[in-house]
Amino acid sequence: MKHLCKLLYLITLLLLTGCTTKLPIIAVQLSDDDGNNRAPVTPQEIEHWVNRANTSWKGSGYKFTFDPDKDIIQVSSTVLNSKPDDAANPQWELYRLTGNYLASLLPRHQIPVLFRQRGQTGWSGGPGHSNFISMPSYSNTCIKKQTGGACRGGCCPDDTLLAHQLGHYLGLVHTNTNVPCDKVKAEIADGDRQGWFANNKEDDIRDTAPDPGANCAPTTSADCDTGKVKIKNGNSFRPPWRNVMSAHNCLPEQISGDQEDAVEWVLENNPWRQQIGND
Repeated sequence: MKHLCKLLYLITLLLLTGCTTKLPIIAVQLSDDDGNNRAPVTPQEIEHWVNRANTSWKGSGYKFTFDPDKDIIQVSSTVLNSKPDDAANPQWELYRLTGNYLASLLPRHQIPVLFRQRGQTGWSGGPGHSNFISMPSYSNTCIKKQTGGACRGGCCPDDTLLAHQLGHYLGLVHTNTNVPCDKVKAEIADGDRQGWFANNKEDDIRDTAPDPGANCAPTTSADCDTGKVKIKNGNSFRPPWRNVMSAHNCLPEQISGDQEDAVEWVLENNPWRQQIGND
């Protein structure tokens, strides 16, 4: 009877909490080859970013974990400590290959997140392209929106940047394409319509609305108006304002059901990603 009660308790707990897949993170604090110019990020700032990522991914069935006392290492690499501006830069491929090599030396059950001293943007190329996430230091990020308090009208740290880059690492693309604002239409405004990754041939993210992009539908507050918007070419949209893979930076962020399914596929089928959490 005692064992039966314990079994019933465990079943009830599972039904109440659901199944959560833990995705551990290993942070890499970079410096140049000579040890100088170390990324000025602290374990507490990284932990804050991870906590905010879990807020954005709440309800997805995934939880990112990070222990600030043991899940951070220091690596010296001038190449990785300064991300090239774009893929047209001759140094870009060296940067990507160097990052992939470093990731190959780290435990496969953890997501490698590299923190740089230089640059303000985050980046991850996704499955089949890169096996690491590149992040700036927390103090080097900027969201120019009126969010209240000390940040009002100024430059606030980008609290949800890691949540977005984790999405890329796990197979998600932007909700919008880079179509010029005067040409964007609903049928070409889905960031995954061409099937960027191997889990789909066409668009498998059906539950994210067409998104003209943050440049075409700008907002001035983190608490965005989530209604329809008419862009300059006269077309109207109701973008996925709060989606974690949009660039609208509207809070609170969220992830869609089809995006969850895409992540699940990557974790089950990508040779590198399927090892995450299996220590």
